[in-house]
Amino acid sequence: MPLQRAAGPNLEFPDLAPQDLVIANTAGAITLKFTCPTRPGANTIIRASVPVSQGRETWDDFRVRGTCPVPAAGAADITSLYTARCGVPPAAKTVYVRVSLPRQATSVRGDIAFSASVRYSPT
Repeated sequence: MPLQRAAGPNLEFPDLAPQDLVIANTAGAITLKFTCPTRPGANTIIRASVPVSQGRETWDDFRVRGTCPVPAAGAADITSLYTARCGVPPAAKTVYVRVSLPRQATSVRGDIAFSASVRYSPT
């Protein structure tokens, strides 16, 4: 006799607010921001890598940096979260960032991964 699954509630998971990672280098001042069209909520966790070579296509060593700050004008500034532990990423390096909700709240929902490179500032 084949196994049958018991009917259960339909689980719906919220979309994660961060949509894109933008690193800006304006005259040497580096900022890291997420494009966030909606509020991320207090439980959106940010994990990030140390700055790595632009030649790296993937990265899997992430550390928790904190929770996503409230966005202002559609952008959540994570510069201080990142630089507090990793320092300012130098030009020509890539930063990998993962954003997720806590596992217990989502059970099966995965992370969303972003990467962006620090560009040289125009001279």
